[in-house]
Amino acid sequence: MSHRMRTGLVLAAVAAGVAESALPRPFPFVRIGIANAVVIFALVRSGFLTALQVSVVRVLAVGLFTGLLFTPVIALSIAGCATSLLVMYLALPLSRRYISLTAVSIMGAEASLVSQLLVASVLIPGLPAGTLLVPVTAWGMVSGAFVGLFSVALLRSAGAGLDYPC
Repeated sequence: MSHRMRTGLVLAAVAAGVAESALPRPFPFVRIGIANAVVIFALVRSGFLTALQVSVVRVLAVGLFTGLLFTPVIALSIAGCATSLLVMYLALPLSRRYISLTAVSIMGAEASLVSQLLVASVLIPGLPAGTLLVPVTAWGMVSGAFVGLFSVALLRSAGAGLDYPC
């Protein structure tokens, strides 16, 4: 992948992350995670290293733009980013034959949210992580499905020669 394309992906992910951070949320930390569609795009089109670069730069840049870079929130973002990308990378080969790309996205969303919940329970003593697990995983299914379907649409619109089921 060219440097120009990688830069475009980073900018798209950062713009999506900053825009989404400005939207009102019904509950703290509840968001769709639309910037992850760009990460999935990078993972499918260019592989793990490009997706890792896009993810890391996105997390740091969005943290900088939103004023959260040097707060405990960045630990949640980094944990979510790392586990999500790792799970999606491991699941991606299955998506050509056994599961859909949307299922890969749901798996990434679940990994991200559960890892963030674990980090939050370490940072916030007394956090009722067990009580929050059910709503967190339910939200992961919804947001992961939305991001997965959006990712498929992005890949198809880019003429990716998508050979993954939706």
